[in-house]
Amino acid sequence: MTTAPAIVPSTDIMLPSQDIQLEEVFNMVDSNKSGTIDIDELFQMVRLVKTDTKREEVVKIFLAMDESKNRTVEKKEFIAHFKNLFKGDTQREFYERMLVTKKYLQRKPALGAVFEKFDADKSGSLEKGEIFRMVRQSRASFTNEELNALLKKIDTSGDGKVQKDEFITYYFHVFAADSDKDFEFRLGLPSSAAARSSSNLSSTCMTSTTTVSWTSASLAPS
Repeated sequence: MTTAPAIVPSTDIMLPSQDIQLEEVFNMVDSNKSGTIDIDELFQMVRLVKTDTKREEVVKIFLAMDESKNRTVEKKEFIAHFKNLFKGDTQREFYERMLVTKKYLQRKPALGAVFEKFDADKSGSLEKGEIFRMVRQSRASFTNEELNALLKKIDTSGDGKVQKDEFITYYFHVFAADSDKDFEFRLGLPSSAAARSSSNLSSTCMTSTTTVSWTSASLAPS
């Protein structure tokens, strides 16, 4: 008599529903806690998936999501749109996708504060000299050619300057493999910073006056 193979329950059945996961993401993207998402908030989120996304592309996505035509995206519209967009994902694939998205939203305030620290003239962008001073904190020897290569990688718009969203997106991907603890150590954050940023994304983890240390960072291209 043949023994039937044991049925091993899939761990995927323990994953939260797509609605719950998308609601968490919506609440994090809704930085001003208005209960709706505007075009600027959506633009920042989409740039995570595709760093060279143009604003006009996001406007088309926004208009498609805004079924009520009230110039904002409500939670139910957000959930419906992304469930349909990723309907081909398995439960596990969808879960992994949401993990990456939430990690970005949690780390964005801290990376934004680092940008503000090095934006010495408070122009809203980093020029070549400011980038140079930044990388010198983690690497004493840095050539002009290497600096130009780094600037080219970060400056996706090609305007010769690094905008805040370009900086955040680039270094999010550079440090993506870091655990929360390693990320906090790298930026010189207190251990509670990640919790603060995830619970209230409308306020930054650090102010521009906070000392930020690139303790173990390698900001130069390898």
